[in-house]
Amino acid sequence: MIFIRLITGLYQEIHGIISEQIYDPKMKEIFQSTTNMNQSWWAKKSIWTMNEQRPNARTGVIGWKQEFLMISKYEKYDSNRSNQQLIDQMLTWFDEGINFGTIFFSEPGLTGQQTGPYSEQTKAKVRECDEILGYLLDLIERNIKLKNNLHLILTSNHGLEQINATNPPIYIDSFINMTKIQAFGTETLLNIFVNARKMNLINSINQ
Repeated sequence: MIFIRLITGLYQEIHGIISEQIYDPKMKEIFQSTTNMNQSWWAKKSIWTMNEQRPNARTGVIGWKQEFLMISKYEKYDSNRSNQQLIDQMLTWFDEGINFGTIFFSEPGLTGQQTGPYSEQTKAKVRECDEILGYLLDLIERNIKLKNNLHLILTSNHGLEQINATNPPIYIDSFINMTKIQAFGTETLLNIFVNARKMNLINSINQ
């Protein structure tokens, strides 16, 4: 997942998190990004962890999926909080002494995934995001300390594109005997494992 690359600086083949849901045959565990917070899945150091290890450095993170972060300031993702509330909280933390902060904003990606990248709903969300960015920049401009010292970086973990779904939909169990495999993943990416006891039947998996 690209957002793991953003916080570690590592490619997927190094950090190992390749999808929202994956199965590790060595650990014999299923990873689910929204629920599985086992530290063994998050072995690589993040940028905020490295910052915390520096003398007199403090980090604030809002909205990251992994809980129990060993950092100075942390708030988990809460869909009920407005973007303005998130920004206000982060700037309060800067006043309290953090030197590095990150915020996850779910929009406009969430609406784009639900309604399509060219929908009127997504266009409205893009306008809202533009306004909230203006709100942030105005607050920074009025805070002399932040204006003179803060480096603001905006990133995106992916883009969106319109696709035309097949009609009728394609279901994997229409092509593969699901009793012979285990599949893990999302709508766009699947990990497929042939059941160990049926490896000798691999040539008949599509029958």
